[in-house]
Amino acid sequence: MLNVESTHQDTDLATRYRYLDTIRSFGRLKLDEAKESRWMHDRHAIYYVRMVEAAAPELLLQNQVRWYKLLQAEHDNFRAVIEWSAESDQAESALRVVGALLWFWWSHGSSHEGRDLTLKTLALPSADQFKEYRARALNTAGFLHWVLGEVDLARQKIEEALSILKQSDDEAGLAWSLQLLGLVLTSKGEYDLADKAMKEGVAISSTLGDYPSSVFSLAFQGDIPLRQGNRSKARMVYEESADLLRAFGNKIFHAYPLRRLGYLDLDQNDMAKAWSRFRQSLDLNRSVGDKRAVAACLTSMAALALRLEKPVFAARLTGAVENRLDSLSIKLLPLDQAELERIFRQLPTHLDEAAITTAFKEGWEMTDDQAVALTEALLGEMKTSG
Repeated sequence: MLNVESTHQDTDLATRYRYLDTIRSFGRLKLDEAKESRWMHDRHAIYYVRMVEAAAPELLLQNQVRWYKLLQAEHDNFRAVIEWSAESDQAESALRVVGALLWFWWSHGSSHEGRDLTLKTLALPSADQFKEYRARALNTAGFLHWVLGEVDLARQKIEEALSILKQSDDEAGLAWSLQLLGLVLTSKGEYDLADKAMKEGVAISSTLGDYPSSVFSLAFQGDIPLRQGNRSKARMVYEESADLLRAFGNKIFHAYPLRRLGYLDLDQNDMAKAWSRFRQSLDLNRSVGDKRAVAACLTSMAALALRLEKPVFAARLTGAVENRLDSLSIKLLPLDQAELERIFRQLPTHLDEAAITTAFKEGWEMTDDQAVALTEALLGEMKTSG
């Protein structure tokens, strides 16, 4: 029997067809008997390697939402390519897939799975034969290590990628490695080296005309002066980044500097502007399905609620955040995680333990739409008190 999965609610994706597991098992048995399983797996791998490599640059362009939906729909097939390649030590296909799935795994909260599959691929005996593909896979592993807070491992992987790419013709891969290294060095507090690495990566990207790569770096480059306490410079960098990303139509990176600007507005007691920036960031992240970033935006709204002396709102929002992070077994990006921890430290000075527990539980049980509605209610409270 053939099952038809209608996509009438999502016209960007084609209708999908699936056989029952019993029929699929029978088909695999017949392929094995005909000794054509290897041929079929190879054809399957070729098709999906081409697909994911075509999708990778599109994830940073204006039609990124459509491509994210496509990768989500095909994720089981990408996983199958990696597993088959690992079983048969066909490292090239697996390296190419994991090298191209970096942004998808990050934005969809699949950092653990992406890291583990990438490390499995890098450990294949034949992986060393494909230097440039290995380097891109190392970039993926390094970035996902960083996202998961494994900073030393991140640095190790990215520096290994750099050692390969500096001896190759893959200038685009080198540009990404330098910028990813900049993120890691920022987390390590090595700000001068971080700034140098990011700027070198941007310069290479600009020479290549690789605009998305250069703006990615700029999106995070404001973290350096922010961590150094230079808020005016951080604001300038974040504003430049937000303007460029808005013009370019990149939603996944545009949301980050908007959120950071919201916190800077909060520091200046501009509550209305802070709410507006936080909400814009939330809407952008919801549109691309970035689960981690949605949780980060709810955290920012909790920070605003505390500033407005609405601790019950803050506790509910942090409950919603923790539910989402727990379900994905992840943390927020470093600056967002620091804000969340600060909120947890401050809540007991506003509410007793029983009130915090009750509000937190209410937030934990909220759907995404209910959590968003809570941010609207927070705006209503601001207008009433204003």
